[in-house]
Formats: sequence, C-alpha cells, structure tokens
Amino acid sequence: MEFKKFLLSLAGILIIGGIIIYLIIYATRINAERNYDIEKKNLVQEFIIKNAWMRVAKNKGQYVTEITSLIKTHLGKIKEVYTKYGKEMDIDKKWKEYTEGGKETGTQLAMIGEKADKKYAEQRAGMEEAFKYSKEVFKTFLEARYNPLFTASDEGVRLDFYDISRVNEGGNSVLRWKFVMWGAFPEMRYSGITIILYDENGKKFGEINSSSSQPNMRVEDPTIWIEDFPPLAMPGYYDLPLIPHPVAKADFEFRYSAKTYFGSEVAWALSFKEIPIEPSWKLPPDAKWEAQAVEETPPEFNEDISPDKMKKEAKKKK
Repeated sequence: MEFKKFLLSLAGILIIGGIIIYLIIYATRINAERNYDIEKKNLVQEFIIKNAWMRVAKNKGQYVTEITSLIKTHLGKIKEVYTKYGKEMDIDKKWKEYTEGGKETGTQLAMIGEKADKKYAEQRAGMEEAFKYSKEVFKTFLEARYNPLFTASDEGVRLDFYDISRVNEGGNSVLRWKFVMWGAFPEMRYSGITIILYDENGKKFGEINSSSSQPNMRVEDPTIWIEDFPPLAMPGYYDLPLIPHPVAKADFEFRYSAKTYFGSEVAWALSFKEIPIEPSWKLPPDAKWEAQAVEETPPEFNEDISPDKMKKEAKKKK
C-alpha cells in the first residue's frame, strides 16, 4: 500500500515536473521569438534613421560610400540575428507562402482582394515579376554590388541609378536604367521626364520630353516579397531610347509629385547634369533618330484638386 502511494506520488511529481519543464521550454521559445522580432525591428528603425540624412547628402562620393556601407552593415547585422536565434535567411520565404497558400492567402499577402480565376492569374504573373525583380536587387545588396553611378536628391527623396545597360525589349534595343528610389511616397504621381542632349562641342543637339516619369518596372514595397529588403527603398527601372551618335553629354530630369493628407502638393525634380554618354548607349552613326517628338503634359497632372477647389465645386452642384 505504501509502495503504491510512493509510486503515485512519484508519478505525480514526474507529471508536474514534466509540465513545468514544458512550460519553461515553451516560455523560453516564446521569449526568444519575441526578442528575435524586437532585434530585427530595432535594426529596421536604425536603418531608417541613418538613411534619412543620407537622402539629403550633397557630396556624391561621401553619399555612395555611406549608403553602400550602411546596406552592408545592416544586412550583416540581420544575418547575425538569424545566427543568434538558430535561423537562416530565406529570400524565397514570402513567395513560398504565396504559392503554397493558394489564391486567398496569396492575394491577402499582396494586399489584393480579387479571387476570380482570370484576375488571379493576371495578379499572380504581376506578383511573380515583382518578387523576381525584388530578389534580383536584394542579391545586388547582399553581394555588395550596389554602387550608384549617378544620384540626385530633392526634398528628402533620393534617386540612385546603379546600372545602365543596353537590352533587347520587345524586339527593340533600349537603355535599361536600373534604380533605387529612397523615401518614395505612396500614391506618387509621375509628372514627366526631360532629356537635353549636347554634342561634343557643348551645343544643344535635341530635347526629349515625356509627359510621364512612370518607370517601366517598379516595386513600391519590396518588403512584401523580401522580408529583409532595406526599408524605404523602391527598386525599378526605366527603358529609355538609345542616344543619337553625335551626342556627347546629356541632362536628365525626372519629375514626381504627391498630395499630402491635407491636399497640398509636394513636388520633386531629380536632376542629373552633364552625364557623359557611353558608346554602348548610342545608335549607330548612320541610324535615324526618331525620338524627337515632344509630348504635352496631360491635363490631369495640372488639375487643381485641392480642398478649396473641391469645396467650391460642391457649392456649385448645390
């Protein structure tokens, strides 16, 4: 009888002990996950703070040195956090969640609500393109190949062009200007591009004006696809026409604008002056230049949609 009581007591102690051990392990794991999330969020905030002043830096050489160092240090610290908590950086994680989760999970992940098959197929293709391009740029960061060739800033927004190369797109040769825009605003308007061309004597050769500066490719929030993509970055590219052979230098201006919450407009003009034209960017000497047409700015870019005007329009309707 006494032995049975002993066994029951021992079993009770073991069960209670097991529960306590389980709770300790569970609490330790939860605490570790919490600390892991906190450390990663702290690194993101640290990057945002340091990136803020870099966006207004005047000296190009200093800026390039600082931004490349900041990205390298930031990603290095993130890798250290992964190692500390027994994890690995998985660039494909978000895309796996999308493709394995089905339509509903995928569309929620990308903040899109449509579920119709046709619409879903279109969305999936667009999202896959966004993921692949985000991954390409992120690898450029990881492998320390990000080195801005040209950079310009205005009102806290900075545009870096880090790779310019000739590509074939739709059967035509174009110049692909790959960029990262730091501090881009949501719902940004793409107001226009002006390119002024100069010959080797500095004489104006021609001018190209586009009514839109919308990139051929842009990923407004790459962290949707790559968890550790540096914050406040919008990667993308422009496919611009080849340059006439006589041109030696060119000025480029990319214009953007956005409405504030209170209806006023903020505008940016990011200018790149006297960019030397590489031979690989040019048309053949005997090629006809067909990009001389000047486009007019469409009315919607000049439309006054301020709160004052909206109030006046409302009164008229009454």
